[in-house]
Amino acid sequence: MGHVIQDVGQKDALNDKICYNLLNNVDDIVIFTAAKDLASIQKHLSEDCHNLSAWFLGNELVLNLKKGKTECMIFGTAKRLNALNGTLINTTSSYKYLGVNLDSSLNLKLHFEKMYKRTAGRFNLLRRIRPLIDKTSAEKIYKAMIQPVFTYRGTLGLCWSRSRKSRIESIERQSQKVIGGNYQVQTVESLMKRQSCQLVFDCLKDNVCTPFKGYFTKIEHNINTRNNGCLLKLPKAK
Repeated sequence: MGHVIQDVGQKDALNDKICYNLLNNVDDIVIFTAAKDLASIQKHLSEDCHNLSAWFLGNELVLNLKKGKTECMIFGTAKRLNALNGTLINTTSSYKYLGVNLDSSLNLKLHFEKMYKRTAGRFNLLRRIRPLIDKTSAEKIYKAMIQPVFTYRGTLGLCWSRSRKSRIESIERQSQKVIGGNYQVQTVESLMKRQSCQLVFDCLKDNVCTPFKGYFTKIEHNINTRNNGCLLKLPKAK
């Protein structure tokens, strides 16, 4: 969310004035809130939308309420919002946020199916062109176009069910066979675990954005034991 300022940089031949063209552009604004009842959610969102509308007005912008442009999704209940500030808001069953496909159940089924379909398509392309390229090129294509699809937002993958993990492993085995030459695929699960460990380390070192600071804390006490200061207190799901 912000402004894009374009400097035209053209001098007026008559008065030598610099002309500026101000382009106001706002895209992909996400407002979220959490509460135990729908009335509180509606109240919080209405207040946020009111503030946002005032900001839009001050910056000569208009909120696009067309379907697909302004939508809402509620997690944990089948109930729907009636209106926000008297305006009906379209309800959606899924939303793609930062590359992750979310649905109201938050079971990530939609995200996994889309991810798997994309990866399977790229694997088929690799299989078709493999006779035309060498082993090194095939490895690079796998690491650049197939593996990153599974490891994007890798911490999500730690909760995949056994059946989902087996489907990922199937792609890995087939890729290893297609690449050939005793190539050993680094498993997606090992990469996701590595990403998770790095996230925990960054949280402990405060090398993360504000919401994740203090997310993990060390368990420390006055007794001199082997595990003192080595174990972590995990955050509880709310």
